[in-house]
Amino acid sequence: MLRGADLFKRFVQSPARRVIKYAFEKHLFATNVTISLTLSGVGDVLQQHHNIIQQQQHSWDRARTRHMTCTGVTVGALCHHWLVCVYVYFDWPRDSSRISLPFLVRIDSLD
Repeated sequence: MLRGADLFKRFVQSPARRVIKYAFEKHLFATNVTISLTLSGVGDVLQQHHNIIQQQQHSWDRARTRHMTCTGVTVGALCHHWLVCVYVYFDWPRDSSRISLPFLVRIDSLD
């Protein structure tokens, strides 16, 4: 008889690992955009919930959440292509010795 941990590994952990590996290897653009839109949408819902609890806002603004989610799609696409350009320019990951920490901090802080 299978125990709970064995059931979890067999039916949850193994399929989840296969899906994540497939998504990150074959569909990196879609994965990056999906992660970005999810974080933007969920972050906005959490912020609005906090504002409602603090009585700074009366109700949930769906239009605002929709706009933040659309912004997440745009940012996800731009960041994906930006990183592709950086990887091509620096021949990453084969020649990571050319990239220094201060350079990565400068790239990350571009606004």
